[in-house]
Amino acid sequence: MDAAAADVPPADIPLVMISLHHKAGAAEHYALGRALKPLRDENVLVMGSGSYTHNLWELSPEGSEPAPWAAGFAGWMDQALLENRRDDIIHWQQRAPYPNENHPSDEHFQPLLVALGASDDDAVPVKLHDDWRMGSLSMACWRFD
Repeated sequence: MDAAAADVPPADIPLVMISLHHKAGAAEHYALGRALKPLRDENVLVMGSGSYTHNLWELSPEGSEPAPWAAGFAGWMDQALLENRRDDIIHWQQRAPYPNENHPSDEHFQPLLVALGASDDDAVPVKLHDDWRMGSLSMACWRFD
């Protein structure tokens, strides 16, 4: 066995992928997370992969400052998560600033709703990573305990 192979943990962690329904809205994806929540008691990790902001039509050169509409949305969402304003987050398309500019379609935002739904009601979110790409793509990453 070579040294690189020795560093690889055994692949014995079960993985189940769930596809999100592209016609379902925010409330339905949050409800999906709620349905998955009991799995946490069985030590199952619920993970979502999406994008905090995602507008490929408005990309700027790499290294550009975040566009005001993208930063405004991300700042609003940060506060909504930190203040546990779940109803605002579920109704983000009506309440957040610049929803359509940040998500011309919502499939990249829906995984956050599932992960939030799977968390405890009083979970304190922790922002694990915050980075921007091309002025309109937020790579924010959150953990819900």
